[in-house]
Amino acid sequence: MNTIREAYSKNKGPGVRKANTWLHTLTGFFLGWIFYLIFFTGTFSFYREEMMLWAWPESHLSTAAEVQDFNSIGSYLDTYAQDSPQWSIMMPSDRSPITKVRYYDEGERPSKHGGHNVTIDSATGEQIDSRDSRLMSKMVQAHYMLFGMGKHLGLTVVGIITMVMFVALISGVIIHRKIFKDFFTFRPKRGQMSWQDMHNVTGVVALPYHFVFIFSGLLLTVFLLNPWGIQGAMEGDEKAFRELNGGKMGLTIPDMPLNPVTRLPVTEGTSAVLNSIHSQWNERQDGKIAMIMFSNPGTPKQQIVIRGERNNDLASGAKAPSWSFNAEGELVKATQPAPPPSSIIAFKNILEQAHQQLYAGPIARAIYFLGGLLGCIMIATGSIMWVQKREKRKRNAAPTKSVLRAKFLNVATIVGLPASMLIAFWANRIIPAGLDMRMNLELFTWYGAWVAMFIHAYYVGSDKAWRQQTQLIVLLSISLAIYNIFIQYPLLGIGSGFTWLQVPLMIKLIDISFIAIAAVALYCLKFMPKKEREVQLEETVNA
Repeated sequence: MNTIREAYSKNKGPGVRKANTWLHTLTGFFLGWIFYLIFFTGTFSFYREEMMLWAWPESHLSTAAEVQDFNSIGSYLDTYAQDSPQWSIMMPSDRSPITKVRYYDEGERPSKHGGHNVTIDSATGEQIDSRDSRLMSKMVQAHYMLFGMGKHLGLTVVGIITMVMFVALISGVIIHRKIFKDFFTFRPKRGQMSWQDMHNVTGVVALPYHFVFIFSGLLLTVFLLNPWGIQGAMEGDEKAFRELNGGKMGLTIPDMPLNPVTRLPVTEGTSAVLNSIHSQWNERQDGKIAMIMFSNPGTPKQQIVIRGERNNDLASGAKAPSWSFNAEGELVKATQPAPPPSSIIAFKNILEQAHQQLYAGPIARAIYFLGGLLGCIMIATGSIMWVQKREKRKRNAAPTKSVLRAKFLNVATIVGLPASMLIAFWANRIIPAGLDMRMNLELFTWYGAWVAMFIHAYYVGSDKAWRQQTQLIVLLSISLAIYNIFIQYPLLGIGSGFTWLQVPLMIKLIDISFIAIAAVALYCLKFMPKKEREVQLEETVNA
């Protein structure tokens, strides 16, 4: 706190720029490392579907864009899930060529993370014995829930942090005297000036991205942070608010211009129903089916829901149309996204969809991924610059406790987080596919590896830790790429003569990206100190 008071004393005064300099420093000092975690996992989440597919290497054999054989899927469900309260079939998409089936045990309550997940080869309809892994979904979940919190608490905490992040962004813009000049200024090999220039450039180049994503992230949690508006205007009725907020509007059958599926042969079995849906849809609809869900299958209460792909109308929330059928196979309800009731809700929907990126194509996703990387660099350089400024002020004195803590937290967060994720990726590859609790082992490996990075940085000192953890990133990245490209598929024995050249394009790009990560890490090693310059934290405390 002495450092903060010192910074405030030096910068206090009537000037708006000086006051915002103090505010920018304060918010970055306390929450910069959590900002980095949220930005890094958020950037990673732009390719969550592709990374989830990467985590199931047994499924890379499936490359069909559409399901070619529904008979095997229907037979599987009739055999293994006949007493299940619910089945759902997630169809292949442009981002994931596999078909995913989920069913629940008799008496089990359907939930997002429960049930049995089965991977189906879209070309043959046969089951793929894929490893149980939710590592990628947990990494994405850390973006909006952090760790060890329930959904409500996690979203609330991240919402508060996002609000502070927005304050840091606005104050950072205010303190720039020459924001457009900073766009073209970079002085390499100039120590603190280079870090300052990199912080400015990455902040200015991606400034629209930072504003849109931080503000839209705040919008996604605004009703958790301020629920009193709904309570006052809607008397606490959240369902009514969701309907007002551009929710789906149920349309009667005559109001639909053309229903892609009108009646289902439910008496002929599951395979006949699935094949009928497929044939009727292809005759009357241009888009693809996203999901087919059976509730209470084989009972008088059976309901079948077909959901189409999300539309690209961001103002309506980029929602998906759906069609519901009763136990006799008759169409009883058709819904389609309703237009927003007001320009304010349309504006909110557009920003929220811009944040979640459920609609984005490959080019948009790549641009946003680049913007996220720039945001990570901006936060990282800001944290490093904070330390360097204070070291320069007291060059001949021992570092203060706050500076030493900040140095080891910088290392363990900026390079320790990606290193721990790479270790978890290796765990995904080497933990046997049929091992019980392998999913939890992957997660414990990630958490444990990141904790180890903090411990390592604390005990060996930040200068050594920078080099050693970056070297670890190089080793993990290049070895992972070699394993995936040359060793993995013959070792797994999937497909006759199946090689890396036959996998989907995005899987190839992910594996190649590991080589790029190793190259960037090697380049960064050139600028890292080779000798230890600092006094250990314990020595400073004992002095």
